[in-house]
Amino acid sequence: MCRKLVHSCRVNLIYRASTALVLGQKFSDYQKIASLEEYVLIFQESQRLECRRRTSANTWETVVYEIGELVLLKSINLEFAIAYGTSVADRSTVSRS
Repeated sequence: MCRKLVHSCRVNLIYRASTALVLGQKFSDYQKIASLEEYVLIFQESQRLECRRRTSANTWETVVYEIGELVLLKSINLEFAIAYGTSVADRSTVSRS
C-alpha cells in the first residue's frame, strides 16, 4: 500500500545567519505545496514566532506571536504559550485541544 505524504504544517527555526532573501525563497517554495496550510518561523534571537497561514481565498496571512502569548496552529490543532527562557517546544507548555 502506498501512503500519500501530506504537508499541513512546516516549522523553521531562524538563526542569526538567516537572511530575508533565504526566508523569502523558502516561503515562495512552500507556497507551491498545495496541502501546506501553515508555515511557522521561530526566531531564536527575539523569542518570537510568525505563523503564515493559507486563507480560504488562497492568500497568506501572517500572525506574529511574542513572549506570553498563546500560539494556535490550526492545521495540527495545537496551542502553546511562548514563555521567557524556555524552549518553544517545551512539552510542559504544549496542549492539544
